[in-house]
Amino acid sequence: MIIDIKTFESVLHSSIRNNKFHDFLLKFKHVLKDHDSGGMLDWYFWKIGDQSLGTSTTCHTTRSDNAPEYIPRNLFFYFDKNLPDDIKNVIDSQNAQGKFSVVLFDKLQSRDFLKKNYGDDCLRLFDGLRHPSEESDFMRYHVVNYYGGYWSDADEMLNQDYFLNYLSNLPPTEILLAQSQKHGNGCHGPLQSCFFGATKGHPIVQGAIDLLYINCINTPNLSIWKKTGPGPITRSFINYYLERAINQNLDSSNFSSLASDAMISVIGKHELRKFLTGFVPSYRGDERDWRVFESISNKKEKGD
Repeated sequence: MIIDIKTFESVLHSSIRNNKFHDFLLKFKHVLKDHDSGGMLDWYFWKIGDQSLGTSTTCHTTRSDNAPEYIPRNLFFYFDKNLPDDIKNVIDSQNAQGKFSVVLFDKLQSRDFLKKNYGDDCLRLFDGLRHPSEESDFMRYHVVNYYGGYWSDADEMLNQDYFLNYLSNLPPTEILLAQSQKHGNGCHGPLQSCFFGATKGHPIVQGAIDLLYINCINTPNLSIWKKTGPGPITRSFINYYLERAINQNLDSSNFSSLASDAMISVIGKHELRKFLTGFVPSYRGDERDWRVFESISNKKEKGD
């Protein structure tokens, strides 16, 4: 069932006023599957608990010196072929900083990895993707799920020392995610997928893989943003939260307790940019850029 945003907001506010938040969550879970992952309905989910699901999901307490890092210090990248000099500089810099085990996958290595560890059906979905950005998205969830570690887009530069210091001031974390900015309607956009980390086999990452398969099979021409990019991880995170909130019969006032209980850290975009710096890659503006690819594809569909 498809619902419009105004109806969603009205039902949400009514449920909170009338202490029927749990009933709302049950209904919301049912209708969510009929909406594109990473779409506006997902964005409005953040309104359920803007404070709860913002930077406050990471309580600002310092771990003890002997507290473990749950997420392995692996750092993964993807670039399909013919590595440009500016991307090579990123990989060289990450290796030189020396705090992480750095792995760059190209397309051939990715095909081998997927066939060996996920099977022929998974490989066929990968081979059917439309663009290198979709391939990168596809790989990020599968690699982090299989090994545990962090994923970064190749046009992002991680300051490893700053990042590890930042981690030391977070509570124990099994998955680290980052919000995108707020929009004019007061909603957060999808979770970012340019950089995230998780333990091996984390259920939110596994859920993103399941959604990725559904999108690739049912809506192969969906926008990259929703189909393979931030859409799957955003929806999986929401599904995970909904399941726990429903099972624990939580109301809106204690919704934030799920984050610390589940060892989830969701940081704001401004926090992310303290240790991760993006740059304009050499291929920005040609069809290797997913924005250009989608613009050309949309014009072809319209017959322009």
